[in-house]
Amino acid sequence: MGPGLSSLNLGNNVNPSTQELLPNPNQLSGTIPTELGKLLGLSSLNLKHNQLSGNIPRQLGNLDRLTLLDLGQNQLTGTIPPELGNLTERLNTIDLAENQLSGNIPRRLGNLKTTMATLDLRSNRLSGNIPRELGNLTKLNHVLLSDNRLSGTIPPELGNLTLASSGVVFLNDNQLSGVIPTELSDLSNLRRLRLNRNRLSGAIPTELGNLNNLNDLWLHSNKLTGAIPTELTTMTSLRDLDLSDNQLSGAIPPALSNLSNLQYLYLSDNQLSGGIPTALGSLANLRHLVLNNNQLNGAIPTALGSLNLFQLSLDNNQLSGGIPTNLNNMYWLFLHNNQLSGEIPTTNLDGLTNLQELSFWGNSQLTWTSISTELGKRVDRAALSSLYKGNNGENWRNKENWLDSTNLFSFSSWYGVMTNSDGRVSELNLPSNGLTGEITNALEVMGGLESLDLSYNRPLSGTLPVRLRNIASLTSLDISCTRVSVPDDMDFQDWLGGDGIDFRRQPCPP
Repeated sequence: MGPGLSSLNLGNNVNPSTQELLPNPNQLSGTIPTELGKLLGLSSLNLKHNQLSGNIPRQLGNLDRLTLLDLGQNQLTGTIPPELGNLTERLNTIDLAENQLSGNIPRRLGNLKTTMATLDLRSNRLSGNIPRELGNLTKLNHVLLSDNRLSGTIPPELGNLTLASSGVVFLNDNQLSGVIPTELSDLSNLRRLRLNRNRLSGAIPTELGNLNNLNDLWLHSNKLTGAIPTELTTMTSLRDLDLSDNQLSGAIPPALSNLSNLQYLYLSDNQLSGGIPTALGSLANLRHLVLNNNQLNGAIPTALGSLNLFQLSLDNNQLSGGIPTNLNNMYWLFLHNNQLSGEIPTTNLDGLTNLQELSFWGNSQLTWTSISTELGKRVDRAALSSLYKGNNGENWRNKENWLDSTNLFSFSSWYGVMTNSDGRVSELNLPSNGLTGEITNALEVMGGLESLDLSYNRPLSGTLPVRLRNIASLTSLDISCTRVSVPDDMDFQDWLGGDGIDFRRQPCPP
């Protein structure tokens, strides 16, 4: 290799027909040679997707003809060399994503203001503030700093970026704090903005409604407060709006129905109140409507039945009235822990041939005379999923095949689960398996249950669901050596003391 070499491509390539990464035949290991800094004619350096380790040589800052520097998806450590800020002539792409780089983002990268189009530093261990000098990179189109340890505030100077029509700003999965700068609303060409999973606070700036070209707005998992700005309802290009897991309050704006291209609406885990706007039924492209864990009340609008939703999550609210009888084309329907009443529309729900999970427990006034075997399997899967997610399933001692997505209703392959001849769950035996938290009331809808053993899960707490006594097939119940209590309900206690059930509640051994 001599100084005249113009391109060095020892990284992975892309299949032109599928756009998937092709296997890298090189699989280089070891460190990046400092001698590469002598290849002064080099215009492209691609060492992506290898097993390279060690530091990025500062000598790469000598390659003043370089347009592409791609060292992503390796095992590189150390800091980003400030000398890369010397490459002011032609460099338009820096990709150092998915390594183990640490330290600060060099302020000198702001010197690349006339050339840089892509800065990809995702999935490293970078810390410190986002340099305000990045606002000098007026040609920058992709700002990808997500999944690091960055802290401090979002610099308002990022609003200086002109961005092309496909502009992307990903600052998610960091430790950023403070408010969302109103200056971000100046990024008129921005298509995707992700600020989720940080520590941002304050109100959502009304000025963000000026981002008329935005397709994705992810602000979830922060500490944002106040109402959902009605100004966001003018962002008619929006396809994905995720404001979940914040501290937002007030009503859901009916004018969200103006977002005719919206496919994903996530407002869960907030403090929203009032009713579900009937106007949302006009969002013909909506596929996921997720409003759970709020304080919503009133009836479920029948207008939602006209939508081709894949997911409708309304659980853990204060909704009342009946379940609409016109729901269609759904994969996930979550209605548990509300104040719904009346008869479950089993005929309509049986018609949802794509349905994978159905939850309706925790609605004391909701009744059902019979549920078909196939619908019952959907109920069982939702109940088992609730048990797993709510009672520390990721850390169970044995969780073999739980939540298996290959064979959706083959529960007999799940650890501790047995089924009857209809495929309904008949035995759920998870003693000494590391269950924690409060016992889920989802167990009350597992209509084929015969045996339930949750013993010797010492931290497991809460109260047995009262409706367990309505499961006629249940004959064995063991909560020994747990902190699970019996409901203060005379009928329930009479049932436990009867001859029809073997109930065990032995104390923990000393």
